[in-house]
Amino acid sequence: MATPDDLAETVRGVEALGRRTVSAAADVRDLAALTAVAGRAVAELGRLDIVVANAGISTPAPALEMDETFASARVTSTALSPPAGSGTR
Repeated sequence: MATPDDLAETVRGVEALGRRTVSAAADVRDLAALTAVAGRAVAELGRLDIVVANAGISTPAPALEMDETFASARVTSTALSPPAGSGTR
């Protein structure tokens, strides 16, 4: 799973290209959280040209060894996430 350092590295890479970015860690299954992040990005950037909601949960064990709670979270985070996230301009 990505770390805050990974996110910071991505931000540095975007900014090194002369672009602005708004980044945040949020649960992609939480539409209110994503709406807040998108709103913050619009407030800071004026508009959104690109929105990325990078979601996914890695499997720490073979699929047959996952419990039902983890399996459900994995499916909902990758398949049922609302389309919103961080903005880049």
